[in-house]
Amino acid sequence: TSAPVISQDDPGQRKVVGAVAVLRDVTDLRQSRQQEAIANSRVAALVQISRLLNATLIEDEIHQIVTQGALDLLPSKIASDARALLYGLDERKQLSLLGISPVERLKQPCLQGAPKPRSWSFDAKSSLLWEVYIERRAVASGNVPSDPRFSAAADQELLQGDSPTPAEIRSALVLPLVSGNMVTGHIILTSPVADAFDDLRLQDALTNLAALATIARTNARLYSETRRRAEELDALWTVGQSVVTRRDLTEIADKLTEQVRTVFDADLCTLSLWETAPNGDRHLRWLGHAHEDSLLPELDGQPLLECGRCDEVSRCAAANGELEEAV
Repeated sequence: TSAPVISQDDPGQRKVVGAVAVLRDVTDLRQSRQQEAIANSRVAALVQISRLLNATLIEDEIHQIVTQGALDLLPSKIASDARALLYGLDERKQLSLLGISPVERLKQPCLQGAPKPRSWSFDAKSSLLWEVYIERRAVASGNVPSDPRFSAAADQELLQGDSPTPAEIRSALVLPLVSGNMVTGHIILTSPVADAFDDLRLQDALTNLAALATIARTNARLYSETRRRAEELDALWTVGQSVVTRRDLTEIADKLTEQVRTVFDADLCTLSLWETAPNGDRHLRWLGHAHEDSLLPELDGQPLLECGRCDEVSRCAAANGELEEAV
């Protein structure tokens, strides 16, 4: 800002004898306004992500909303080449890749042709997983190739996910999904740009996203469990009605086999009925199957059960009277 210095020696005569200038560095002010605008846009993005998560209880949709939302929170110059991956940890200590953005090939075909998520065994010796799952801390690195926390081959696989071609990774941010006193999964963001996730305000926004993801996944799990219990009760009622209205063992067993397959959401269910002879030996009295219609091409011309291990487990369960499981 500047203004002239005016002198008035005689009445009616004025002349400019100088000028006054006030200089102020507005760089900080502009940066502050830019940061405020960025913060406001991130808040708006989090609000929109929250609305989308509240509108669904389908886990696959939740996973995709979270990974895409993570990219939406990044600055545009970083988001264009960044990747977001969402992992879940199950009760068998297996890490499964549940979501990825940009969308890539996420699932691999299993033996029957049904898609299953790619999974990894939880490596307790990994310093990266120790910090995320045991210490429940976010891990940020601006130079992944020289960071010892990402040096293990298993950790590198987690960074790459299920990508058919390895991506260049210079920066990474790993955020735990904390539910109560447990970590149920984590979000990974990667970028080929060095120091891409060093902004603490960005980390705070992404931490809030992780909290939203945890709540949404918990709600979806509770809804799924409630629905499963309702289906189990319906199946028990149906089986009870079948037993009352039918006298033929084959009809009862067929109905029971299909109901068990439905309750457990299985592709194939085999039901074995055993009886004990007077000498104590057990004999197979009836063997039935129920399966998805989509498996018919796979099973065409083949026995419905070609698994010696499954037969062994079935016999052990019958002999011991206890639950047996095989993978």
